[in-house]
Amino acid sequence: MNYIDFFLSLFQDWGWEEAPPVGDIYREFQFRFPEYVTLFPESVQVLTEIKQRGYLVGVITNGLSLMQNRKLDVSGLRPLLDIAVVSGDEMVHKPDAEIFRRAAARLGVACRNCIYVGDHPINDIQGALGAGMRAIYINAYGNDIHPENVPEIGNLNEILDFLPNL
Repeated sequence: MNYIDFFLSLFQDWGWEEAPPVGDIYREFQFRFPEYVTLFPESVQVLTEIKQRGYLVGVITNGLSLMQNRKLDVSGLRPLLDIAVVSGDEMVHKPDAEIFRRAAARLGVACRNCIYVGDHPINDIQGALGAGMRAIYINAYGNDIHPENVPEIGNLNEILDFLPNL
């Protein structure tokens, strides 16, 4: 989505002739949007348990650098991660397998030793599988989408069933 064009169309639809410069609105959007992101209630507990079991934890996210990095900071997830790979920084976007390979390399592990949990059948699941990772589909929203030959969970707590203690 081109946010600049989107905001300009809103200005026009609203008849907002005295609107501030669209670049200012866009920057404010990038900065403020992450403040309204909500984690699944069990996120911190599950990530803490995964780390306590000796696993490395990484995130791969598509989007603009400022927005995605602020989401990780504002949400409190950053201290629970060993790595965050943001497509806006990489100029490679999911589902391109390259972004998954980069994350694994930075963690110092082979893709075949990674489990990627994602909620998007194409961007997450196909991308991870294309890089040679194992994938788990989290159907947290009750979608009627079930990627073939991929384990499916409905809650983050279920990830722990796939991870033995190291």
